[in-house]
Amino acid sequence: MIMAKNNTCGICNRKGKRACPALEGMICPACCGASRGSKLECPPECEHFPFGTEAYDLWLRIDGTWFPKAVEYVVKHVGEPRFREIIEKVGTSTRPKRDDEIEAGILNAVHYGLSVETDDEGRTLGERWEAEGWTGLNNDERLMTLHRRHTRPTIIEVQEILSERASECTDLLDPARGKFLVFDRATAQRSVRFSRYLLWLTDYPHFSRTAGSGMEIPSHLYEEYFEELLFDDANEDAPKAFQVVKRDLAERFAEYCDLQVDFAHDYRERALRSMDLKSCRASYELLVPRATIEAIINNKPDFEVNEGRELEPADPPGSVYFEWLRRGEAKQFEDSMPAAFQHDNPQDGVGILGALRLHDDGFLVETLGEKKFEFAKALVTRYFGSHVKLTGEESTDLAEQLLDRDGTESEDAPSASTPDGPPHPELPHDDMQELMKQVLRNHYQKFMDEPVPMIDNLTPRQAAADPEMRPRLIELMKLHIHGVEERARDENLAFDLDWVVKELGLTELQ
Repeated sequence: MIMAKNNTCGICNRKGKRACPALEGMICPACCGASRGSKLECPPECEHFPFGTEAYDLWLRIDGTWFPKAVEYVVKHVGEPRFREIIEKVGTSTRPKRDDEIEAGILNAVHYGLSVETDDEGRTLGERWEAEGWTGLNNDERLMTLHRRHTRPTIIEVQEILSERASECTDLLDPARGKFLVFDRATAQRSVRFSRYLLWLTDYPHFSRTAGSGMEIPSHLYEEYFEELLFDDANEDAPKAFQVVKRDLAERFAEYCDLQVDFAHDYRERALRSMDLKSCRASYELLVPRATIEAIINNKPDFEVNEGRELEPADPPGSVYFEWLRRGEAKQFEDSMPAAFQHDNPQDGVGILGALRLHDDGFLVETLGEKKFEFAKALVTRYFGSHVKLTGEESTDLAEQLLDRDGTESEDAPSASTPDGPPHPELPHDDMQELMKQVLRNHYQKFMDEPVPMIDNLTPRQAAADPEMRPRLIELMKLHIHGVEERARDENLAFDLDWVVKELGLTELQ
C-alpha cells in the first residue's frame, strides 16, 4: 500500500480530499469509495465508512441503491411467480394484504432468496452472486450483500435507547451473544426498554440493522407466544433448539406473524370476558320534594357536582349530574379492591364509584360494573330510605359490544381504566402531571410489598431475596417497566421505575 504524502491520495497519488485513518493520510473520494472495507481496514469511527458507527446516512444511501439491484437479481433467478410465492411465505401475513404490506414483504423475500433458499447444488443466491464476482454491484454494495446474505429472522429485546437512531439489544434466540448495537431510527424512536420485536436482522461488524418487515410482540403476549415457537404439537415435552426456531421462522415467517395476531385477538377476547364491563343504570322516583334529596346529597362527601358533563337532549329539564366518588361511606367499596387501587391519602387521588343524575321527579344512578352497581344501590337505600322508590334497572354488556365489533373499539367506548382514572381532568397540565406521578409512585410503593400471583404470591421484596424466584421477578419487572415507560412516552410523563429496581436490588436490570 502506498503511504500518503502531504495532500496526495495514499492509493493513486492524485490529490487527496479527505483524511483517511486507515492510511493515516489523505485519500481521494474515488479510491475511498472503491476500497473502504475491502482493501482498507476502516475503523468504525470513520465518517466516510458506511459500515461503521458514524455514517448512518451514508449507509441509508447505499441501501437505497442496493435494494432495487437485489430485487432484480433475485427475481431474475427465481422468476416472478416464485418471488410472489416467497412474499406470501415470508411477508407479515398469509391473509389478504394491503399494498403497503406487500411492499414490506418484498425485502423479507429478497433476504429469503439471498440467504435461505438453496438451488440444486445447495447454494443460496447470495453465494451464487459472490461466485459471479458480484456483477452489477460497486464496492459498497458488495460489502452490503456479503452481510445481508446472512440475514435471518429472530426476536430482539431492547435493553436501552442510546440515541434517536441507536438501541442496545439482545437476541432472545441467541442469549449467549449478549448485548449488541442496533441502528434503526424507527426502532429507537418507537421503543421503550424491553420492547420485543419479531423481525429480520442483519449483522454488520460494528452494528446490526433491522432488515425488512416484522412486528412488535406485546409484553402481555410474549411468554405464551414464545412457548408456541419453542414447542411442536408433536413433541410438547422437548423444546426446539433456538437455531431450529430461527430456521422455522425463516420458512414460515408470515404464519408466525399471523399467529401473533391470533394470540392478540384471543387475549383481548379473554380479557374482555373476564372484566366487569357492564354499564348499569337504576332509575328512582322521588317521594319527597327535590330539595330534601339535594340536602342529603350535599351532606355526603362522596357526591360532587360534575360541571364538566354536558346534559343530553333526553335529560329531563333541570337535571344536574354528580360524580359519585369513593369518599365517605362510598370508600368502603375499596375493601373489595386490590390495595394498589385503593386511595389511602388525598394526594393519591379519589376513585370513582359512578354517577348520579338528579331532576325534579327522580334520579338515575350509573356505574360501570355490576359490583359497583350493587354497592351503589345499597347506599341509595341507606342514604335515602323511604324518600325514593326504585322504578327500573337496565344493564348493557360493553364487552360483548366490543367483541361484536370484530376487534374495533370506538373512540368513545369506555375502557376498563375509566372508573379509576383521575377524577379531575380539568386540572392544569402541570398539576395533572404531578398528580399522575404521585399516583404511580404510591402504587409501586405498595406493589413492592404485596403478594403477586406471577411470583407464587410472594411480594417482590421476598422474590428478590429468593434465588429460584428472582428470574421470574425480573420478567415481571420487565413487564412493568415496559408498560410504565410506554405510558410515560405517550403522555410525556417524566416517570420511570428505576427507583423500584434499585430498592429491590435487581442489578440485572440496571
